[in-house]
Amino acid sequence: SGINAEYGGEWNGKLKFTDESNKETEVVDTEVLSVVPKQVKPVHEQRENESRRLWREVTLALKNNDIDRATEAKHSNEERQRQEGRARAAEGVAWVPSYFKAEQDNWIYKKSPAAIAKAGIPVYA
Repeated sequence: SGINAEYGGEWNGKLKFTDESNKETEVVDTEVLSVVPKQVKPVHEQRENESRRLWREVTLALKNNDIDRATEAKHSNEERQRQEGRARAAEGVAWVPSYFKAEQDNWIYKKSPAAIAKAGIPVYA
């Protein structure tokens, strides 16, 4: 296990990716990349825990400059997650993330950048 790659730089500038297995480095200049529109399922087709669905009320309230409503919606989401955690603990059910795995003190993405690219999963700027 251990470190698979090292990433550095700025999201709105140059990013440097180094594969630790062979020390190959790639630099990506995000300032020259074209912006690709996000491709996401409509909210009604998303799972309950997908970000856009889960945080839609918070996002809408922020867009409307309704800080009180955004805070209330955020608190509601977080409290529901706490309750779900307590219920899992009471039932002895472990939480298993969909996309990350725990390795010592780190959370590691389950698919490597190479596997994502090979699968044709789009990465957006």
